[in-house]
Amino acid sequence: MKHDRKDIRHDTKDIREDRREVRQDLKKGETTGARHEARDLRQDRRDRRHDVRNAHRDRKDLRQDRKDVRGDKQEKKDSTK
Repeated sequence: MKHDRKDIRHDTKDIREDRREVRQDLKKGETTGARHEARDLRQDRRDRRHDVRNAHRDRKDLRQDRKDVRGDKQEKKDSTK
């Protein structure tokens, strides 16, 4: 999970840079460069969505594991009575 947060921050930084570069290329009239940066921007956004989804899934799995452990402890207490 720690790596997911790091990846999300890194992808967010890349998105910010790519947006800036697209604007600069369009301002200079370099449409080929802007197209390339726009492609990079789409990839970075896709990566960030994937990382956010993974982080969410990991947190959900951890919560479920904790519930399962608590349930197992409760069942042991009930069976000893």
